Amino acid sequence: MFGDKLQALLDDNDISQSSLAIELGVSSQAVNKWCNNTTQPDHETLKKIANKFNVSIDYLLGNELNDETVHNMEENKELLRKLSTNLQDPMMKILYKKTSELKNDKDKQIVLNIINSFIEEVDNK
Repeated sequence: MFGDKLQALLDDNDISQSSLAIELGVSSQAVNKWCNNTTQPDHETLKKIANKFNVSIDYLLGNELNDETVHNMEENKELLRKLSTNLQDPMMKILYKKTSELKNDKDKQIVLNIINSFIEEVDNK
């Protein structure tokens, strides 16, 4: 949770809640509520905290990537790299372009799986 991460950052950097409050221009009670997971700061204050401790807002909010997600992202990048370097067929160029325009990661994964299956089938023939 945000409060636990903030308190750990304060402890690791030997900074008191009241010192952080003064630096951010908020009350000590506000920082205390954040550290106790009672409330969370607004977006602008989150940015300031992230900058101060040189961490991402995602880290502060617990939106970290797990190992499986990172692995899948790397596999997708590798497949797209292979496709982009070996594209000579105009139809494959169009397919690659359309895949790269997809916004939803689930849709991208589905299309990439289809392309990968197609490539494997062609290679096996």
